[in-house]
Amino acid sequence: CVLVSEKSLRISLNGCDISGSRRGSGILATDKSSVKISNCSISKNHLSGIDIQGGSFLIALNCNVFDNKKSGMFAHSFGEIEVSCSSIYQNKYAGTFTTSTTAKTAALQAIFTHKHAVSRLEKKILLTIMSIYKYLYK
Repeated sequence: CVLVSEKSLRISLNGCDISGSRRGSGILATDKSSVKISNCSISKNHLSGIDIQGGSFLIALNCNVFDNKKSGMFAHSFGEIEVSCSSIYQNKYAGTFTTSTTAKTAALQAIFTHKHAVSRLEKKILLTIMSIYKYLYK
């Protein structure tokens, strides 16, 4: 598990395999920290693959988030996630999940596939992405 919990701390991970957390999430960011992950695989964690809370922010580029026992990505308590060119699939719950309107999740060119139903947020994100593509490529 990667725990980022210090105010204003910025961390960057590239090419990491984060898997097998027996008690928690693969990445947990809290206390207004900032995390950038690229070319990472996050899988087989006891909770969510990525848990962003407490005003923290995460950027995921070219990552695979799969086979986690909760959601692939979980933003809550003012957490924000930005996803680009990543795959989020085969997680037990939704690929991305937020618990309030204060938590934000944005996606560009992300692929969502699941064993279970797609969350309302994912449907909204996918419809937004489709609208953007239709506008750009008329």
